[in-house]
Amino acid sequence: MNHLTTDELTALADGTLPDDRIDHLADCDQCGEHLSEVAVTLSSVPAPPVPADVAARLADVVEAESRRRTSGEAERADNLEQAAHAKRLSLGSFGDNSPRRALAEKLQPGRRVHSR
Repeated sequence: MNHLTTDELTALADGTLPDDRIDHLADCDQCGEHLSEVAVTLSSVPAPPVPADVAARLADVVEAESRRRTSGEAERADNLEQAAHAKRLSLGSFGDNSPRRALAEKLQPGRRVHSR
């Protein structure tokens, strides 16, 4: 019987193991045990530390976002978006097929209703 190698188990984790080898793993107790041993070994290995330059960049991004939120910039952007949405709702400016546009033209014949 052709059992799975450690490289093939890695391919399984990557999603690149061929279907016939996956079928073998499902049917082979020895390969299932090997997979369990590899999983236990990998779970006992500590994660590598985050490189200092990556950690510094992440800290900069978090700090910038924190400043942006504290300065009210995010709130202003949300308020502008909500105001634009409210305007679209109140004006019914959803294009030429808007039911409100048709109603406005019916109620005020001859008056041009602008879509935005």
